Amino acid sequence: MRSFSACAVTLLAIGASAQATLINFDNFANGTNLTNQYPEAAFSTIAGQVNLIYAFNNGGTSAPNILCTANAGGGVNCAFSTFIDFTNPVNNLTFLAVEPNNSGTVAQINIFTVANAPVSVPLIGLGGNGNKLIDLSAYAQVTRIELTPAPGFTELDQGGGGIGWDNFSFTPVPAPSGLALVGAAGLIAVRRRR
Repeated sequence: MRSFSACAVTLLAIGASAQATLINFDNFANGTNLTNQYPEAAFSTIAGQVNLIYAFNNGGTSAPNILCTANAGGGVNCAFSTFIDFTNPVNNLTFLAVEPNNSGTVAQINIFTVANAPVSVPLIGLGGNGNKLIDLSAYAQVTRIELTPAPGFTELDQGGGGIGWDNFSFTPVPAPSGLALVGAAGLIAVRRRR
């Protein structure tokens, strides 16, 4: 019985110790069209736009790159929606909004999770230059986020120059089948000892 309890504690520790993932866009060249290059997440946007790696560092971001939208075949605008679909649900999600300069609601964050209906959270601007940490760690098993213009507006940070994104940090939730395999291996090991 002790062996089984020790095995259960070990399995819980393995499940709880999943490593945090950081996506900071610094491993791609300026101008890279970002879609599914990261195995943990796929990035998309609205028709006529692309998500583009943009060389930009205002001191609060990880140099040298952030993520912005751009006109397909054209210049960076950082003004339109970005959608992020996670390969596996994630916990402890945080990221930076780069220069949400206007006051009031400058964008909306739509959060999709495994267990609950989507939730919309307003992104309140700084009323000046800087970056804002977005902490969504209160939401468990996030599968998708949508970074969209504020209700009634057509662009992010309308009139304020748009918003870039950086330093997405999260902990992937282990797939149930993976935990089952670890559990089965642990039980086999316990039985072999007997």
